[in-house]
Amino acid sequence: MHRLRIMNQKRVSRRTGTAYHEAGHAVCAYLVRKKFRYVTIRANGEYEGHMRHYQRREAFLTDGEEKARTRTSMEKDMMVSLAGGAAVFLLTGKHDYIGKWSDDHKVMDLSEYVCRSRRECEAYINWLFIRCESMLRSPANWHAVETLAEELLAKETISYRKAVEIIKAAKRKFRQGRWEDTPAQALSVHGGRRP
Repeated sequence: MHRLRIMNQKRVSRRTGTAYHEAGHAVCAYLVRKKFRYVTIRANGEYEGHMRHYQRREAFLTDGEEKARTRTSMEKDMMVSLAGGAAVFLLTGKHDYIGKWSDDHKVMDLSEYVCRSRRECEAYINWLFIRCESMLRSPANWHAVETLAEELLAKETISYRKAVEIIKAAKRKFRQGRWEDTPAQALSVHGGRRP
């Protein structure tokens, strides 16, 4: 395992960046309990990697309980979409605009169901990005991202069930204290703003 590499302006290959991006999506999905079919770094002509979700029914906000339940589900979807860019940012200290372009558009579309103005959407998305960054910055969660990224680099495609096994094992290993100490700068708080 490599030491935690957050906020050190590390240069990484495109393939490694893609692996961390997709691992960020998958770890966040696990943490917010959103299932997916698989995660891959195998290019398909449109994307360098992706996480295949289960078919979702259209979500429209209605009144009462359905509105709250739908909003929570949409918020989780938005966080999963933002987590790829957050993982690359935590790894390199830089935003990967190309890799997260489609994620950002999906998040903006979903936020329009919740917010009433573009300004409110941007503030809401920034807050969700900060939540993702904070979630992934946790040393145990980051160890899971790093472990899953390394597995993706080795195997290219990992099923949901196997990804969950990898994430749980990495978090358990971290809690048992068998992972290298986390550098102090990794725990420092960054401004968290998205450009």
